Amino acid sequence: MGLFKNNPQGGIMDAIRCDEKNYLIWKWRPSGAALGETSRENAIRWGSPIRVKEGSVAVFVYSGKDGFVQDYIEGPADTIVDTKNLPIIASIIGLAYNGSTPFQAEVYFINLAETVQTKFAVPYFDVFDPELKEFGVPVAVRGSIDFNITDYREFVKRHRLDDFSIADLQAQIKDSVIENVKSIVSNAPEKYEIPVIQIERKISDVKAEVIALLREKFFVDYGVYLKDINIAGLEIDKDSEGYQELKKVTKDLTMKDRVAGQKLGVFGKAASMFVDVREGAYARRKQTQTDYAKAYETELAGRVGAAGAKIVSAFGRKNNTGATGGNGTVPPPLPTSSYYVAMYGKTAGPYDIPTLKQMSANGSVKVDTLVWKEGMDSWVEAGSVDELKMLFADGGTTPPPPPIPHE
Repeated sequence: MGLFKNNPQGGIMDAIRCDEKNYLIWKWRPSGAALGETSRENAIRWGSPIRVKEGSVAVFVYSGKDGFVQDYIEGPADTIVDTKNLPIIASIIGLAYNGSTPFQAEVYFINLAETVQTKFAVPYFDVFDPELKEFGVPVAVRGSIDFNITDYREFVKRHRLDDFSIADLQAQIKDSVIENVKSIVSNAPEKYEIPVIQIERKISDVKAEVIALLREKFFVDYGVYLKDINIAGLEIDKDSEGYQELKKVTKDLTMKDRVAGQKLGVFGKAASMFVDVREGAYARRKQTQTDYAKAYETELAGRVGAAGAKIVSAFGRKNNTGATGGNGTVPPPLPTSSYYVAMYGKTAGPYDIPTLKQMSANGSVKVDTLVWKEGMDSWVEAGSVDELKMLFADGGTTPPPPPIPHE
């Protein structure tokens, strides 16, 4: 494990370096020696050459009377072990031997660039639909976890490097992921308001929620950084009795909703057509009144007699306030307020006050019906508009037109 060469100037002065390709934590030992085979792996000599690659850190662990002390040499480094590189350990053991005396320290290399991937699988467990909780549908999850070490000092605090096992760390991390994934998936249908049989659509949301929940926990508990969690599959047991029953019930409910929706659609279209017909009839009537004012004058003459009609006609021509102006033109209609009305999910109108009064009488416009006209910032309820409150008051009437001025 590793390719090391002894220092040619000192037979027992070993080069301290790590040539391992794939590792997270690796304890140094002399070249050609197995771990624990020689005491020299714990007897580092001052003046020994040390090489630390970029993306790695060498951790020197010294056992003192107050416990373990650590010093670090971060890569890239190609130097020697001396008091300059390891000031903390040197101050504790009080060396003054000019690099000739060994001291009892272990050296561990931590690979900061290595990403460890651990696969996980959550066996089938029942997930219940938020609306039909009597049906449990078996769901399984599989994926992988990617983590690495970013803060080696925090990592050393969390682990005893002398008995560290990457397999044990992977097992602990995997158990934590399985526990939390199971909890998040169980609550997903209710949280995201989806049927349990559509839970596969929420893989990305589940992944994001797991990462947000576990990233801080992994750093605090294990001293590692959770880079990513890949959920390769969120599988439903479609052969299970719970899935089959739930699918059948859901299908029946969907069909009922569809039929009800079609009926509502027919009613909505009929109501909309009724409103359009009423609106068209009223518009045509107003247009007739404007364009054919003289015809209405003739009709009036038939009702009150020819003499009365002549008086009315003469009075109108003289004062320019009749059906026609002094020059025979039709005056513009009196200004009125017109409102748009939200009906059956559509915008109808605009309608003037008399039309809205009729619509209020037949129930088409109510107090909480949303209305809008030019100049308003947003849609509001009809009952909150001052000039529309009369539509809903008992005995409310349309304001009379202004009086005809006299000579």
